[in-house]
Amino acid sequence: MVNDNEIYIVDTLPKENATYVLRMNLGGIGFSSTGISGTYTSAWTLDGVFNANFIQTGQLNGINMAIGSNNSVFKADSNGIYVGHATFSSAPFSVNMSGFLKATTGQIASWTLVNDRLFAGSGSTYVGISPGVSNFSFWAGNATPSSAPFSVTNAGALRATSGSIGGWTLGTDRLFAGSGSTYVGMSPSVSGYSFWTGNTTPSSAPFWVKNDGTARFGGFNITSTGFLSTGTDPIEINTSTGYIAINGAKMYAPNATNYYFQTHIIPTTNNTYYLGNTSIRWAGIWVNGGLITSSDLRLKENINSIEKASEFVYSLKPVEYKMKDGSRKHYGFIAQDVKQSLDKIGTDSALFIDLLS
Repeated sequence: MVNDNEIYIVDTLPKENATYVLRMNLGGIGFSSTGISGTYTSAWTLDGVFNANFIQTGQLNGINMAIGSNNSVFKADSNGIYVGHATFSSAPFSVNMSGFLKATTGQIASWTLVNDRLFAGSGSTYVGISPGVSNFSFWAGNATPSSAPFSVTNAGALRATSGSIGGWTLGTDRLFAGSGSTYVGMSPSVSGYSFWTGNTTPSSAPFWVKNDGTARFGGFNITSTGFLSTGTDPIEINTSTGYIAINGAKMYAPNATNYYFQTHIIPTTNNTYYLGNTSIRWAGIWVNGGLITSSDLRLKENINSIEKASEFVYSLKPVEYKMKDGSRKHYGFIAQDVKQSLDKIGTDSALFIDLLS
């Protein structure tokens, strides 16, 4: 309906009975829901200002939107939606056409997002996640990553002052498992001990290894210089100088050819053991002062005179000889000759078995 310089579009005629009215004139386009005389709300003014409240359904294609300016701008265009900057890539908050969300600050439930981290809690309940705070990726228990009792760096290094991993418990100074005789502990700082087992106290454990390389196992202590001992017990093995000591008496083996004894060698039982035998003999014995064979009357019994002693002595045949497996010259008697001399005087040569052997 045209009236002078206006156009009315009404929902019923006559116009005076209309409820919904669209009115167009030099002021623009207005709308009333209270009749032709009712209050009109501008939908689109003549200077080009459009009231978007009237868009309640449908689709808008190929448009860019911008509300506000500078750090308060909201924009939507072919890049996506972004807030806080007129340039999409510099906006502190944005969502691109693929759904990727970027935000430099904000809060998601109990988590707070700031420039370099996502965090929640405070003090000992603090938990932080970041791609680059002093190379820490995750930390908990302190707002400062380097002071947190638990942290993981970008390189994968884990630090924890307490906790449990499988059957292992992490204490403030050690990682351990088991108890009593099954106890196993590892540490970089417990009184210089690196590893020990069998006791919660490293120094009392039957097996331990220290930071300096010394160790104890099976009752033996090993030093970093190759010294092996039982501690308070009288057994020592020193690989650096090549000796074995029992009760302080040392046997040296500086090479594969010679052994040196810094003590006396005495059998445990008198008149019982041999040095060598008939099959395996010593090539020679060097002594200073001569060999000593006991001839003390107090050590002998059943002493009798030998009949035909002179005949026996004169029948002996001293000889000069060399052993088949040696090169030195010897002087003495042949055992078979001595046996013949004993047989001549009627003495049982079996009584002299040690001599004839």
